[in-house]
Amino acid sequence: MKGDEAASKVLGEINDFIADYANSRTRSNLHELLSIWDGMTQEDRLSMALRIDAKDMAKNLDSQKGTVGGTMITTVLLMRLLGLHNTASRLEYLTHSAIMHAHLRDDIEQIKVKGAISKKNQSNASGVKKNEYDQAMLIMKATWDKYPNTTKNAMLKKVYAYFKGAVSEQSLTRWVKSEGLGPKEKVRPCPPFKLIIPS
Repeated sequence: MKGDEAASKVLGEINDFIADYANSRTRSNLHELLSIWDGMTQEDRLSMALRIDAKDMAKNLDSQKGTVGGTMITTVLLMRLLGLHNTASRLEYLTHSAIMHAHLRDDIEQIKVKGAISKKNQSNASGVKKNEYDQAMLIMKATWDKYPNTTKNAMLKKVYAYFKGAVSEQSLTRWVKSEGLGPKEKVRPCPPFKLIIPS
């Protein structure tokens, strides 16, 4: 499986996990609350909602410590007290989903970045890049003409650095092999050399 496909698959699995988490939290909270409020009249529920609203709002305004998640769950609670169960369920699902997304944000971003890097590497590796191939061959031939005992590994490292990652070391190795390029004799250690860049 390609890197960007793997990243997409993992992100899909994370989204499924978040949806399952939000659904289970929403269902369990609803059943707990409904069992508590079964015996309450509509008037009692309205009275309780007003008390919760006054206390919650005063606390949040005074201390400014209210969190988005906490405020949203309080809103869901108030909606359920008033009998707005469908809207409350949708809002609670979105709240739990947003909270879990916030907890996993760094992991999700890291997966997206790895997927993008993988996609870039795949595009770099796909097929022979005519311009880079021609230029790499000219550089290596000219360099080996001037420095015939330069080792293959040393040459590949310098040419790779010259292209700043636009051509992979694996591609350079394949190209050298397909052209039959290399040093005249094997010499250890590699003598000093500079790349010869034809104009």
